[in-house]
Amino acid sequence: MSAEQMTATELAAYLNLPRETVYKYVRAGRIPAIKSGRSWVFDRVQIDQWIDENVHRNEPTSRASVLVVDDEPAVRHVFKVWLENAGYQVDEASDGQQALGRMDEDSYDLVFLDLQMPTMDGVETLRHIRTREDQPDVIIVTAHYNGALMEEILKLGPGHVLKKPVDRERFLEAAAMYTP
Repeated sequence: MSAEQMTATELAAYLNLPRETVYKYVRAGRIPAIKSGRSWVFDRVQIDQWIDENVHRNEPTSRASVLVVDDEPAVRHVFKVWLENAGYQVDEASDGQQALGRMDEDSYDLVFLDLQMPTMDGVETLRHIRTREDQPDVIIVTAHYNGALMEEILKLGPGHVLKKPVDRERFLEAAAMYTP
């Protein structure tokens, strides 16, 4: 393999994504990949072009629908303003139960989900989301980066995890990666 080529594991580290997410993108045709035997190979130049075209623009190509789930009203407000200013359609929920109710009424392309919330935490909420036919991508945004809840959520395979406090640019880059 040349210096310009990466394995799926190397690409996952390069993009700071779970390897499963890289494979999901490959299967969906959302990321440039070359089939080599039973493995995928990724050309660094093509990946960097893909990043420039899809990630760093911080604007969705369509009015992607996003649900922000957090028990802190100020956090929900900031995330909503960032997303709306970038062109997203945004709804809010203050806990997992309210989020699932909203998902019964509307479909979402992406869910930003807090991990530690009253009534229904992020782990239980993601479990319910994973049983839905119309599963949106889920990004965990949490200040509780270590501990039992984080271990449980990682087993469920969120698309991405962001640690609070998160800056606007990193937040919007994550949103752009998971929306059409």
